[in-house]
Amino acid sequence: MAQSEILVGTERGLFRVGSTIATLLEGHRVSALARSERMWAVVDESEIWCADDASGSEGWRRVDALDGLTGHCLLADGAGVYVGTSEAHLYRATEAGLERIEGFDAVPERHFWHTPWGGPPGTWSMTAAAGEVVVNVHVGGLVRSTDGGESWQQTRLDIADDVHQVHFDPLRGRFLVAAFRGYGTSDDGDEWSYSNEGLHAHYLRSVATGNETVFVGASRGPGGQEAAIYRRPADGAGPFVRCEIGSDPWLPGNVDAPALAVEGKSAVVGTEAGEVHASRDQGESWSCVAQELPPVITVALV
Repeated sequence: MAQSEILVGTERGLFRVGSTIATLLEGHRVSALARSERMWAVVDESEIWCADDASGSEGWRRVDALDGLTGHCLLADGAGVYVGTSEAHLYRATEAGLERIEGFDAVPERHFWHTPWGGPPGTWSMTAAAGEVVVNVHVGGLVRSTDGGESWQQTRLDIADDVHQVHFDPLRGRFLVAAFRGYGTSDDGDEWSYSNEGLHAHYLRSVATGNETVFVGASRGPGGQEAAIYRRPADGAGPFVRCEIGSDPWLPGNVDAPALAVEGKSAVVGTEAGEVHASRDQGESWSCVAQELPPVITVALV
């Protein structure tokens, strides 16, 4: 991908993939990335780090650490980021440190949030739309704020839909989810419809959009059996088409939200096998741009 480089967060390091591969945070587990005025990362489960610039090429430093919680996801927010955590909490991080968002803890429907295995729910993904932030709780549906994170309201999406990622498509002004039920779309975040035509299985773990294409990560279930990436026109016309990625018929496990990045006509997928696959033509063709890395957790185009 000559026009851009890729940051790759793995179980044992952060790597910058371009014409060469550079190691930036050797030995550290990097599980989420987000770009505001700087590049941000979740490091070693609970630490929040930032770089000197938005490319993440240099000057990485520890900002703060979560107290007894695991950071799951990041969302750029002006000069900082929102941080979603285990036990379904939300923080805001700036260079000054972490601040817990108390309004998120006060959502009245919070007592309905749960997990199928009986453990506490988690804040798994976030997206920004015009004037609002929408957060996906697993399992707890979607929660939104329209006042900069001061107050939060549960949307009408059924909690039982078991959402794994929420994404806002800014070019078409539409909300998307990757869920246990499959691929969901909504114009307002409350009323949803699902469409799974062309998918071999409807269990989805990731969704992202580019200029003209929507991508989803599908498999048979939480174990990642028969995992694959699919694409279809983002305007909703036609069925999903499976992307031919790598030499094996299936990917080596689920592609979670952090491991799928799409921007313009470019798309990147990281795998548990330590490979990074990239497309420059909206998913029609793919090449392996890095291999023999530690298991990949998160990728970002920079």
